[in-house]
Amino acid sequence: MHVEIFSLCEFARMYGGRLVLNAPFDHVSAASAPIQQPCSVAIRVRFELTELGECPFKFTVIDEDGQAVIPPLQGNARIAQQPGQLSSCLTMAIGMNLTLPKPGRYSVRLALKGLEIASLPLEVTLAPRPENPPAES
Repeated sequence: MHVEIFSLCEFARMYGGRLVLNAPFDHVSAASAPIQQPCSVAIRVRFELTELGECPFKFTVIDEDGQAVIPPLQGNARIAQQPGQLSSCLTMAIGMNLTLPKPGRYSVRLALKGLEIASLPLEVTLAPRPENPPAES
């Protein structure tokens, strides 16, 4: 199994069996916590013919203390051979409204068949509030 795409992005969808993604990111900044971040996760993993079959998957977001900040997104995919192909892919777009409780470093993780196969860093910061402009006289 080989991870071809694993990205946290502003938008990802499947269209006609193809993955479309836009605006990958690894940093979020907001005026206050908790931070609400609508986003998607784009995933494409290639499997050799010897790896086909059932494929349990789990997607998690972990804070710097190792605690999950969202319930794990879990499921089971069936990886099947496509006619005339020498390998097969698991391709997914998962949309969510991510709530990050506080500034800090997070880890976005993907596990397939019980093994963590990819991890992304996500840094969350608080942006300085703009000062009020001087009043006109």
